[in-house]
Amino acid sequence: MSIDCYPYYELALTKPAVSQSVGAASLFYRNDKDVWPEFEHRDLLSANPDMKICNLTEDGATTFDFLDEDYLKLLKGAERLPSLVTVTLGGNDMLRTLSYSEDQIASESENIIGRFNKVVDLLTQELPRAILILTTVYDPTDGTGILEGFGNIKAQLKWLDFINDGIKACASRKLALLADVHQHFLGHGASAPVEDRWYWKPNPIEPGARGASEIRRLWYELAKTECML
Repeated sequence: MSIDCYPYYELALTKPAVSQSVGAASLFYRNDKDVWPEFEHRDLLSANPDMKICNLTEDGATTFDFLDEDYLKLLKGAERLPSLVTVTLGGNDMLRTLSYSEDQIASESENIIGRFNKVVDLLTQELPRAILILTTVYDPTDGTGILEGFGNIKAQLKWLDFINDGIKACASRKLALLADVHQHFLGHGASAPVEDRWYWKPNPIEPGARGASEIRRLWYELAKTECML
C-alpha cells in the first residue's frame, strides 16, 4: 500500500519522465507537484526541511518480514530523534489465507493481529519518540467479494474486517493515530467505473497513482491536525 512501483508504472505510461518516488510514503514526505499540484507545499519536507525519510516499504512484505531483526537495524541511530512512522501491514498476510479453510483463516487472522501488535511494540521500543500512524487495509472488491484472479472471496471479507478491527484496537492501545484507508477507499474499487478506481488496473490489489495519493492525503490530514504541521 505504501510502495512506489505500481503508482509509478501507471504514471510512466503517460508521463515517461515522472519521478519513481510517487508511492504513498514518498508523496507524504515530498510531493511531486508535476503530478499532484494540489499538494504543493503540503508534505512533510515543506513543514520541516531538515526531515529525513527512511522508506522501509517492500512489495509483498508481511508482518513476518517486519519482525526480522534486520529491519530494526535499519533504524539504528534514530532512537533519540522525534519520528513520524506510517505502518501499512496485514493485507499481504490476509491474501495468503484466501485458500484456507474457515477454521484456518480464523486461526491465522488471530495470528496476523498478534504479529501486527508485536511489530508496533518493537517500533515503539526502538523509536520511543515516534508518533505512529496505523493504517487499515483497503478492500478492492468494495464489499462485493469479486476480485479478478481470486474468484469470489465475499465469505472471507469478514476476516478483513476482523483484521481492520484489530488494527484499530492496536492504535487505541498504543495511542497511535489511525488512518482508515478501508473506509476512505470504499466505492473506488470494483463497484466503480474504471476511471474512478484508485487501484492499479493490471492487478487491483495494488494502489494506483490516485490510490497512493489518497493514502497520502489521509496521512497528511492526520499529521496536519494532530502534529500541527
